[in-house]
Amino acid sequence: MTKGNANRPRVLLVDDYPDAREMYAEYLDFSGFDVVEAANGMEALQRAADTAPDIILMDL
Repeated sequence: MTKGNANRPRVLLVDDYPDAREMYAEYLDFSGFDVVEAANGMEALQRAADTAPDIILMDL
């Protein structure tokens, strides 16, 4: 999920469980964040380089 709105802070959300990613992404989007998702560490590194998020949230 990426809206691409420059006025909203961008969050990179990293979680290997699709259901958890969907739930968190919907909440963050509703709360005013531009959400970029990644399913694993390698994907997260690429997305971080491509999108320059303001913050990265990830599970352990």
